[in-house]
Amino acid sequence: MESQHALVLMTLLLATVFAHNLLEANSQLFAISSVATLGPSLICSRIPGLSTKQIAICEEYPKVINCIREGYRKGAEECKFQFRKNRWNCTVLGQTSDFDDKAIPGTKEAAYTQAIISAGVTYTITKACSMGNLTDCNCDRKQWGQKSPEGWMWGGCSVDISYGIKLSEDFVNAAQNTHSAISLMNKHNNKAGRQVVKERLVLECKCHGVSGSCTTRTCWRALPSMRQIGETLKEYYRIAFKVKAIERKSSNGPKARKLVLQSNTSRKPDEDSLVYLNDSETYCERDVSSGIPGTRDRICNKTSTGEDSCHFLCCERGYDTHNFTQALKESLQIQCRCHGASASCATRTCWQSLPSFKKVGLQLKDRYEKSVLVRTVKYPSRDGKRAAYLTLESTDDKPPSKDLVHIDSSPNYCDRDSLKRIPGTMERECNKTSKGIDGCELMCCGRDTTLMKS
Repeated sequence: MESQHALVLMTLLLATVFAHNLLEANSQLFAISSVATLGPSLICSRIPGLSTKQIAICEEYPKVINCIREGYRKGAEECKFQFRKNRWNCTVLGQTSDFDDKAIPGTKEAAYTQAIISAGVTYTITKACSMGNLTDCNCDRKQWGQKSPEGWMWGGCSVDISYGIKLSEDFVNAAQNTHSAISLMNKHNNKAGRQVVKERLVLECKCHGVSGSCTTRTCWRALPSMRQIGETLKEYYRIAFKVKAIERKSSNGPKARKLVLQSNTSRKPDEDSLVYLNDSETYCERDVSSGIPGTRDRICNKTSTGEDSCHFLCCERGYDTHNFTQALKESLQIQCRCHGASASCATRTCWQSLPSFKKVGLQLKDRYEKSVLVRTVKYPSRDGKRAAYLTLESTDDKPPSKDLVHIDSSPNYCDRDSLKRIPGTMERECNKTSKGIDGCELMCCGRDTTLMKS
């Protein structure tokens, strides 16, 4: 009897641990107190960032929601990669929720965001189908066994792109709850993103024959990489079309009926093009209400003439590029080798070598402690453009080239601020006996500390 009771307790314990790990793996998609009462309605209603229609789709397809979430994540990651050198670099995408697809409404950036998210969801659902991870779809075997005009046979597991497109369309479009021009624009760009995935499908083949002679081949359609999808949509972003909405009257007021080109109102935009309604911001200055982090403290390319150039990325505010190079030059080491009989060192050959990166870092940390406050002085240059240089805040002298400089005073870094990319110091480890910067008094910013025993 006691052994049976122990077995039941062990089973309950394992079930509880498994459920806890499952919740952790879903990255806080939902937080509930009772595992036994889990159901699609309860789970879906607690996922942040979903509209009412998206919650309904989640309840209808509960096994697909993690797959859809992964599509949003892939889209956000690709967006950040493609725009890593631009003033707008997609950093706020996905910060408030995994299902956050927000950019400034109506802009080219919003067009790319909608398209890459829609493409990402199409991609992950289609991939899950071909891998057998979803029960409602599988490989596309419509052409299985048929011979192509080139002589190879259809075989393998062609991806079921139609299922991924349909579910992506239903879910991503469900976030658009109005009949506004913005909703029409977003739905158009969502479709363009799905079309890119379909149009970029690749053909993969396998040879059959003695010793790899490839007397016969079987081929199937496979997904392209998300990088290829992202690059294609980035090209569409560069040539995006400005549009306007044609409205119709209704009992509830005017509703947007269709989109037409701003330059030619008799023509609709192509289905696979990206469209926008409003001109973009400069994205130079931080604007919390619009979710714009600004470009201060971004890394720029001094030799570039493109979007990552210091002239463009720094918005003509001036920039500083000499610090790391100076520290590296001063850290160069002289190494020598002796030559001569019995190591007499009659002659020596020497050369300069790089120091360890840790040594460079320690030198820069020392200069960080002594960094100087500066201000930007702008003046018109000969070519008519504005140029700038730095002077010390207290005098008109230029700062020494080896010094680290800063324009603004630093925040205290105690509290988390996602727009400023400050993680805060909550849950950081501190040294209770230290009086330095790693001491609990400074690190915890006056908050209480918890003593952890290892």
